[in-house]
Amino acid sequence: MDGTGRLKSESRRLLAEDDRDSESVSLLAFVLTHQNRLFEAEVAYRRALDLAPNYGLAHQNLGSLLIQMDAPKRHGARSSARGRWHAGV
Repeated sequence: MDGTGRLKSESRRLLAEDDRDSESVSLLAFVLTHQNRLFEAEVAYRRALDLAPNYGLAHQNLGSLLIQMDAPKRHGARSSARGRWHAGV
């Protein structure tokens, strides 16, 4: 089992003990992110923040994830916006 697999197993074990532990939920979200299961990771980070609204690391990781998820859209929008701007000059 690789490192990510071990982290996932550990987070699942911790969640089985206490499914309201924001750190365990956030750890699972981190693992899901690294497995490229981004939508599931977003749900898990939001769950961690529901449990602990001031959990800074979960806020930071969710923000990074949302940027990562939106990057293809922003890149495409930026390219087409740039093309329109140049066309109007």
